Amino acid sequence: MNARTWVGLAGVVLLLGCAILAPWIAPYPPEQVNLLRELAPPGGGHWLGTDENGADLLSQILYGARVAAVVGLGTVLLCAVVGTAVGSVSGYFGGAVDEALMRVIDVLMAFPGILLAILLIALTRSPSVTAVVFALSVTGWAGYARLVRGQILSLRERPFVVAARAMGAPAWWIIVRHLVPNVMAPVIVQATFGMAAAILAEAGLSFLGLGPDGVPSWGALLDQGARYFLVSPHLALYPGLAIALSVLAINLLGDALRDAWDPRAEH
Repeated sequence: MNARTWVGLAGVVLLLGCAILAPWIAPYPPEQVNLLRELAPPGGGHWLGTDENGADLLSQILYGARVAAVVGLGTVLLCAVVGTAVGSVSGYFGGAVDEALMRVIDVLMAFPGILLAILLIALTRSPSVTAVVFALSVTGWAGYARLVRGQILSLRERPFVVAARAMGAPAWWIIVRHLVPNVMAPVIVQATFGMAAAILAEAGLSFLGLGPDGVPSWGALLDQGARYFLVSPHLALYPGLAIALSVLAINLLGDALRDAWDPRAEH
């Protein structure tokens, strides 16, 4: 593995490690406020400073990693499962089934996903992490479905599929046992980039005040930092770095996986 791969892998491991270990490594509870330390700069027991309520910024960033990881992983898992199922059915059966499913996917891909997510979240009086994952997945699965359909179209007439069909294997068995395992590599690559996009989308929703309620979020911290940027720039700087470095690491890992599994790539 090259340096780019190691950097991406280290960044993803760090993100997941912070998310899992946040209750043990955070120096303060994220909800603990100290009105005497409002907008305090880094130092004095608060390594990254405090927010407008005097809560420790480092603790909130560590707990915010949990929201980012859950939304990222939850969204790509839901999108990948639904997209793989729909794409497999569409590509294998073809005909009217394929035509109907592709028209639905065309409509979903033509509609700005973030706008639909904003609408769905706005209809929820108290949005939760689950609601955010669902809102981001409503259109997100369409890209996976189109990717899988293309792969299935190139595989369904291969000798091993024809042989399974000649032996009387049912369609669902051929899809699950022979076709889906052969399309997992591009789906996993797509999922890595999808996770980065989901983290950015959740941060954007939180920045607009539409993120999960009751939990620290990088986007909400960034929104708070934007209001106090001239007074306490650290409040926007560190959450922004957390978002940027996490997305960069995931994209680097995705690039490495794509290069590793691309038969046309030079190794």
